[in-house]
Amino acid sequence: METKQKMFLRAESIYKYLMGLSDKLDTLIICKPENTVLMTYDQSIYEALGAIEDRTKIDYNKLIKLLEAVEIQSFREKVGERKILKQERVDELRGEATERDKLAGTTESGSGSPKGELKKSLEDEKNE
Repeated sequence: METKQKMFLRAESIYKYLMGLSDKLDTLIICKPENTVLMTYDQSIYEALGAIEDRTKIDYNKLIKLLEAVEIQSFREKVGERKILKQERVDELRGEATERDKLAGTTESGSGSPKGELKKSLEDEKNE
């Protein structure tokens, strides 16, 4: 039996994917390697969608692909009560996505690989 690598998508990564801000995330999700399991919480999808200012810019094909390729876990079951999305969190998500782009001087994550961006892991989600 082949061991599969697990990658956890945080809200920031989902936001960047849906907004088309990272070719690396696009490739990772659209062409998901067979030996990789992509995971996220329902809370992360909720936050990413809620942070999109102009909802007419949501690419529903990308959203459908995300739902197809990613294993979605219940935040409530794994961590605790879900949080209401507040403006501070929206600003944080938008700011993190654009701040990393500025630091990298590109529309990519600046980490060199999607693994570096996604590796923030479950602990970051638990602390949010």
